[in-house]
Amino acid sequence: MSQRGAANTKRRSDNGDLAVLSEQSKWAAMFIAKIVRDGMEDFHIEHLSDQQMAELNPIIRNAIAAALHVLERSTDPRVQPVFALTLQSIPEYWEPPVLPDDFVALLKKFEEEQDNHRE
Repeated sequence: MSQRGAANTKRRSDNGDLAVLSEQSKWAAMFIAKIVRDGMEDFHIEHLSDQQMAELNPIIRNAIAAALHVLERSTDPRVQPVFALTLQSIPEYWEPPVLPDDFVALLKKFEEEQDNHRE
């Protein structure tokens, strides 16, 4: 096998099967989805039944997993078209993300608790 062929084989095995989600992406998707779910709680109470939320939760988790999968493999030539298309299709009118007020309050609460334990 040529050096180039060996390099291509190594690159493919390093990146793995594109249809397989890494354990890191699985864990990160669950973590992110939990924060998204918590952020949607008020919306859920006002607009969605528990059944609708149960249907929406895996859609959110799987979409997050797909995004993480693309980000994790963004330098793979097989994934670069999806990465580029996704970047190009982000609407210009979207506001940049910010930390939600309730999340910041939670962070501050834990920070204060840690400060109290140090004293």
